[in-house]
Amino acid sequence: MATGQEIQTLDSYFSSFCPIAFSTDSKLLASGLGDHTIKIWDMMTWQEIRTLEGHSSWVCSVAFSGDSKLLASGSNDNMIKIWDMTTGQEIWTLKGHGSLVRSVAFSADSKLLVSGSDDSMIKIWDITTGQEIQTLGDHGNNVMSVVFSADSKLLASGSSDDTIKIWDMTTRQEIRTLEGHDNSVCLLVLSANSKLLASGSGDHTIKIWDMMTKQEIRTLEGHRASVRLVAFSDDSKLLASGSDDMTIKIWDVTTWQEIRTLEGHRGLILSIAFSNDSKLLASGSFDSTIKIWDMMTRQEIRTLEGHHDLVSSVAFSDDSKLLASGSRDYTIKIWDMTTGQKIRTFDVGTMLHDISFGATIKDLHADIGKVGLNISLSSNMGRIVSASEKTDFQSYGLSPDKMWITWDREKLLWLPQEYRPLCAAVAASTVVIGCPSGRVLFFTFSIKGMPTI
Repeated sequence: MATGQEIQTLDSYFSSFCPIAFSTDSKLLASGLGDHTIKIWDMMTWQEIRTLEGHSSWVCSVAFSGDSKLLASGSNDNMIKIWDMTTGQEIWTLKGHGSLVRSVAFSADSKLLVSGSDDSMIKIWDITTGQEIQTLGDHGNNVMSVVFSADSKLLASGSSDDTIKIWDMTTRQEIRTLEGHDNSVCLLVLSANSKLLASGSGDHTIKIWDMMTKQEIRTLEGHRASVRLVAFSDDSKLLASGSDDMTIKIWDVTTWQEIRTLEGHRGLILSIAFSNDSKLLASGSFDSTIKIWDMMTRQEIRTLEGHHDLVSSVAFSDDSKLLASGSRDYTIKIWDMTTGQKIRTFDVGTMLHDISFGATIKDLHADIGKVGLNISLSSNMGRIVSASEKTDFQSYGLSPDKMWITWDREKLLWLPQEYRPLCAAVAASTVVIGCPSGRVLFFTFSIKGMPTI
């Protein structure tokens, strides 16, 4: 790609749909065609060297294994075929999907294949035996929110199909589907002890679910528009909800009664967070400001200004002395909660969502992974004495364009268009993404660059 110039045109039977894939070593190119075949091209000579035949309908997807020894092809005949690239022979025909196979991908060690189909199913295949080893169920529409339990053993996913699904992260099986909302589930949040799940919805309500019984225990009503934000206080005594009606409501978790409605933002409220001592609530808005609210008096005590675009996320440090805010101006700002002054601005090159501080103020966790802040602290009081405006992305996460799963900002696993997330959650070496199709995908990395899908 040094010059950007066309260097060769490869002619073949023309197809209006032509999936292509390079081998990992870049020596071969595979193209799937409407005449039911796959053509293999030598990238040194630019010559066609083989035609693979066997599908009974057009080929929708092709993918090479990591070692370039195998090729997988998915077709409108609902089947996947595995081909030996040395001999050109078909090794396996994988049957099980009920509709065309739009996407196929090998794991990094080439032992597993994942396939996505218009039957809304995701299947995992053992390439050694040619057997299906797992099918992941799915929502019937966009997955809007995913959240891990505190011990990472459970995952909850909310969807535009109005349902919530609870998943066992050990078996990756769906445990329960929670029904009751009359519109999209916009956001899910678990209490600190993971005993309660709160769901905000397009039906203007918040529902509270018992995670032991998986039953609904209360519906909170009062908002006049979709509820897109929900947060429990750290002591689990209060619940805050933010709505498209530009208000925040505070609820008593013991009685489930509304305590106060907070008003003041001039735009949609995009983020809310309690301080860890449960004394303060921060809210970020489309109006580019952050408001700080006192939970004793339920009054606004400060407005923080400085961002040049909407504030997408807010988070308190563990000692509640600092607040971090992420914005569409592609910066993170750190604020002193005692003085209300901005301490530092970090340029991160992307808009962050769902941020939270790590064990120290030197790192933030976000939807795209862990962000390392180059901060030096004093030996006493833990105050910031110096900081670089550069940041380091650490551990597993997502690229800013959501096209890749990454490690330290290095691209590890490319995500096809249909698998690019509407929402995501990262827990240690596991990345979970919710897709527009309603699928929930789990990627667990045993070591850097080696995913188990």
